[in-house]
Amino acid sequence: MKFGGLVLKLRIKTHQESFHMILINLGAGVALIILGVRFLRKGLDRFLGGHFIDWLRRWTDNRFTSILAGAATGALSASSTGLSILTAQMLEAGTIPATNMLAVLLGGNIGITFLSHLISFDLKDYSGIFLFFGTLGFLFCRNQKIRGAGQCVLALGLIFLAMLFIGTGAAQIGANRDFKAVLMILDQYPALLVLVALILAVLMQSSTAAIGLGVGFATSGVLPSSDFIPWVVGTNMGLAVTSLIVCWTTIEGRRLGFANLLAKCAVALLFIPAFSSGAIPVQIASLPTSHLLPIWHTLFNLIVAIAALPFLQPLLIGVKYWLVPDPEKGSLLGSQPETYLDRQALESPAIALAYATRESLRVVDDVRNGLQHLVLSEKTANVTLARNVQTAIHRVDEVSQDILFYLGQLGEGLSGYNQSWQLALINFSNELKMAADIIEGKLCDAIVKQISSPINFSAEETEIIARLFGSIIRRVDVAATLVSDRNPVRAEEYLREKSRMDLICLRAKQTRFEGLRQTDKQGLWATLSFLDIVDTLQRIDSHISSIAEWIVTENNEDKK
Repeated sequence: MKFGGLVLKLRIKTHQESFHMILINLGAGVALIILGVRFLRKGLDRFLGGHFIDWLRRWTDNRFTSILAGAATGALSASSTGLSILTAQMLEAGTIPATNMLAVLLGGNIGITFLSHLISFDLKDYSGIFLFFGTLGFLFCRNQKIRGAGQCVLALGLIFLAMLFIGTGAAQIGANRDFKAVLMILDQYPALLVLVALILAVLMQSSTAAIGLGVGFATSGVLPSSDFIPWVVGTNMGLAVTSLIVCWTTIEGRRLGFANLLAKCAVALLFIPAFSSGAIPVQIASLPTSHLLPIWHTLFNLIVAIAALPFLQPLLIGVKYWLVPDPEKGSLLGSQPETYLDRQALESPAIALAYATRESLRVVDDVRNGLQHLVLSEKTANVTLARNVQTAIHRVDEVSQDILFYLGQLGEGLSGYNQSWQLALINFSNELKMAADIIEGKLCDAIVKQISSPINFSAEETEIIARLFGSIIRRVDVAATLVSDRNPVRAEEYLREKSRMDLICLRAKQTRFEGLRQTDKQGLWATLSFLDIVDTLQRIDSHISSIAEWIVTENNEDKK
C-alpha cells in the first residue's frame, strides 16, 4: 500500500510538472510573438527611415483616404500599441481633424490584422531559414535599409518559431481533462470567453499575440469553431481598451479612444447574436481552420470601419457630450498631459522623437512666459512677480534633463536625418536649460535690483530695454516655429536678425561705457545695472538661436 501511494504521488507530481511545462511553452510562444512584433516594428522604422508620420499627414485630407492610410500604416506598424501612440501624438499636434484621426485608427485596426494572416500559414518549419538570413542581414550589413529588411525577416522568424511553441503546447494541453472542462464551460458562456480574450489582449498589449494563441488552439482542436467569433470579438475589444489606455493622457486622446471602443461595442453586440443564432456560418468556403480566425479578425474590423465611417462626427460629439466633456472655463485640468515623454513610445523611435520635440516646444513656452512676466514685473515694479518667475523657471531645468534622458534612450530605427534631429534636440534642450539658468540666476536678480533701487533708468535706457525684451520674446516665438517646421529660409532670416540684435546690444554697451567717466556713483550703479540686463538678454538670445544654427547647417550639408 505504501509503495502504491508513493507511485500515485509520483504520477501526480509528474503530471503537475508536465502541465507547468506546457504552460511555460505556451507563455514562451506568446512572448516570442510579442518580441517579434516589436522587433518587426523597429525593423520597418529602420527600413522606411522613420517617415511614418510625414507620410501619414499627406494622406489624411479626408476620412476615406484616412482609413486607407490607416490600414497601410497598421500593416506596417504591426502593433496596436504603436498605432495608438502614433494617432494620439498626431491628434495632439492639432494638424489633423479628430474625425480623420478616428478614421486612421479604424483603418489601422484593419491593417494590424495583416500579420495574423501570416501567422495562419504553416511556416513554423521554415522559421530557421528566416532566423538565419534575418540575422545575417541585421548583424552583418551596414546599410540601414538592408539592416532594416534583415531585422524584419528575423522578426518573422521569431513569430513563426513562436507558433511552433504554441502549436505543440496547445496539442498537449488539449489532452488535459481539467482544461477541457474549462473549455466546455467557456463554450457554454460566450460572454465569458469574450472577457478572457479581452483580458489576454490587454495584458499582452498585442492583438496579434492573442490571435496567434487562438490560431494555435484552433489548429490543435482545442478551440472549437463555435468559439472563434467570441475570441475575435474579445481580442478586438481588448485592442480598443489598449488604445483607450494609451490615449488617456489628453482630452482629445480620451475622446478618440472612447469613440473607437464604442464603435467596436456596437458591432460586437450585433456580431455575436448573429453567429449564435446560426444566421451567419463561421466556416468560409473550404478554408483551413487556421485561416478562419485571422479572416474573421479582419472582417470584424472592416465591418466596424464601414459602419462607423458615416457617423464619425456624431460619434465624437456624443463622446464629448456624455463621456469626456470640456473642462470648466478657466480650468486647464486635463487640457495637456503632465509630460509628452511617453515611455511606451520608445518602442517606436520615430514617434518618440516627435514626442520629445513636442516637450521641447513646451519648454520654449515656459521660457517665453518667464520673459513676459519679467516685463510685466518691471513695468509694474512688482518684486513678488519677479521672484515667482524665478521659482517657476526652475522647472525648465528639470524638464530639460528629462528630455535629455528620454532622447538618450532612443534606440535604433531612425533615419539619418532623424538621428541628426535627435542630436539637435539634445543640444537645444541643453541650451534651453542654460537660458533658463540665466533667467533664474541673473535676469530675475537684475530686475529685482532695478525695481528696488531708488534710481531709475533714463528714458532712453528704458526704451532700449523694452525694445530688447520685445525682440527676444518675439524671437522665442519664431524659435518655436523653427522647432515645428525646420524651415531653412526662416532660420537664415532668424540668424540675420540675431546679428542685428547683437549690433544693437553692442552699440548700447559702447555708449554706456563711454559715459562711465562722466557719471557719479549713483549713475555708475544705474549704468552697470543697465549693462547687466542688456548682456543677459543677449546671452539668452544666443542660447535660443542654437536651433536656427542647426537648421541652416543641416540645409547646407544637404546641398553639398
